[in-house]
Amino acid sequence: MLGIDSKKVERLLYIGHVIMAKQKRTQQVALFPGGPLKNAVLVDIVESDEKICTYDLDDGSQVRLRTVVTEIWRIEDEYDAEGNPMYSVKAQGTMSVIAPEKLRRTK
Repeated sequence: MLGIDSKKVERLLYIGHVIMAKQKRTQQVALFPGGPLKNAVLVDIVESDEKICTYDLDDGSQVRLRTVVTEIWRIEDEYDAEGNPMYSVKAQGTMSVIAPEKLRRTK
């Protein structure tokens, strides 16, 4: 229509995606708070299944927790006792409470 070859555009977009995918995103991260900084590579999350954990308490309340992972970093040249690579996970937690009427604040 405008003289643009759609096959060439597709190919260029694909090449750009491959180049971006091959670029390592690196950063120094700590394995634990206050720990020494280590070189790490950001690993893309391909799929996730973030379930809600539900806890029924003996006072009749129900607590629901959910963790949402935002980044996962593989620590370079660090392994656990079984030879698996070490990871640092950046996550956020959410919590909700459903309490029986007798425990709620009166208005």
